[in-house]
Amino acid sequence: MGGSRSVFLIAIKFTTLRHFYAEADHVCDRLVQNLISFRYEDALNIY
Repeated sequence: MGGSRSVFLIAIKFTTLRHFYAEADHVCDRLVQNLISFRYEDALNIY
């Protein structure tokens, strides 16, 4: 019983970690897109 419980806890940890990393990845993508669009707008404003 104890062994299956630890496996269950490890599975929960992995799931939350994967969810966290996916969320962080999404945030990073948004940040990069915002940076690129800001740079692009700045370049348009310069010319």
